[in-house]
Amino acid sequence: MAKIALQGIEGSYSYEAMLQLYGPKPYTCYDTFEEVFESVITGQSQLGILPIENSSTGSISAVYDLLNQYDLQIVAETTLRIKHNLMATEPVQLSEIDVVYSHQQGFDQCQTFFKKYGDMHRIPFKNTALSAQKVAQEKKRNQAAVASTLAAKQFGLHIIEENINDQVNNFTRFIIVSKETVLNSKANKVSFQSVVSHTPGSLYKMLSCFETEHINLLKIESRPIRNKTWEYTFYIDFEGNLENEATLRVLDHIKHYSNAFKLLGNYKMGEPV
Repeated sequence: MAKIALQGIEGSYSYEAMLQLYGPKPYTCYDTFEEVFESVITGQSQLGILPIENSSTGSISAVYDLLNQYDLQIVAETTLRIKHNLMATEPVQLSEIDVVYSHQQGFDQCQTFFKKYGDMHRIPFKNTALSAQKVAQEKKRNQAAVASTLAAKQFGLHIIEENINDQVNNFTRFIIVSKETVLNSKANKVSFQSVVSHTPGSLYKMLSCFETEHINLLKIESRPIRNKTWEYTFYIDFEGNLENEATLRVLDHIKHYSNAFKLLGNYKMGEPV
């Protein structure tokens, strides 16, 4: 059975995403995204699961930067519906809560709620589930956490307010990374990284193949290149399978117009659940 590395602890959204994709598996929890990458690259874990994009707040840039830094392949993805809840050790009134812990992403996805309750002092913490654990351990009536329903059950907390996220359709996409390339005949998504010359039309020339081959471009993400002011690495997702000739022609075209190229993976697209 694969040993999986994840950031956070039991009750975190990464833990929930692991259960959704694989069911109960041997796993190890880490404090940071980089430790997850290190665990896989050193062979301590076979797979790592990481959040890469939220439908409300956008991409998680730290994970994109780590994909650049480490030589790992994306082998799968899953999309998890995120339902943030305000929870405390006792069923207190909202007016009694003046300190709230959560990951910054949790706060960012619940801005409308916290504008309404502006007296609550928000303190960013490592992880939503760790926030719930902290509140459970300290047992202070005035403290609360923003975390998942699973975290509330895990740490015996009372949900004071359910589904406080700004958007009802709030999803986070998680990727699974591995040292090994996993071939999948059902794969329908390709991810790659490219650097093009810093000249007029270079990005257009590189992307023109998608129209020529009638292939759907899913996403473009840009990240700054270190020590090159206003120059960028592009992370691109498109529909395709490496066994398909059109997909291979697209990749050949992209390599031709790239100063640097890195295939990040070919895997099955995660569907919102």
